[in-house]
Amino acid sequence: SAPSTRTESEQAFQAGFVSMYGNLPFVLRLVGLAIVFSILLIAANTMMVSMRERTSEFAVLKTLGFTDGAVFAMVVAEAAVITVGGGTIGALAAKFGIEKSGFNMLGFLPSMTVYWSTVFTGIGIALLIGAVSGLIPALQASRLRIVDALRRVE
Repeated sequence: SAPSTRTESEQAFQAGFVSMYGNLPFVLRLVGLAIVFSILLIAANTMMVSMRERTSEFAVLKTLGFTDGAVFAMVVAEAAVITVGGGTIGALAAKFGIEKSGFNMLGFLPSMTVYWSTVFTGIGIALLIGAVSGLIPALQASRLRIVDALRRVE
């Protein structure tokens, strides 16, 4: 006779459970990519506005002898630091918030765990978003002509 129970790991159970919903992992990946792309656009817009507001500051830095490369690196580093800070806070809040809340989809699924590898992946994605979102503003700031920047009236 066939066994009345089947023993499997928790991961195998969750994978089997999710596979009952068809292409749910693919849909979740698409939603995740759309969210990351939206965050990238928001971060890039924020950096563009920040760069425009500080045009005269970049001109002063160049007047003091900062090279185009130094200005470029400063803008990209600023964008990366801001997004890594936010990404770290968000990833840690997700890890500890989900684990401490006992979140388990009202008993529908086993309780969730956010692994440290997921936290570090999230922080890495935040770093990548920051670096990419700072590229265009950094190029504009590094190519800025001192005379044109100081001529602007704000």
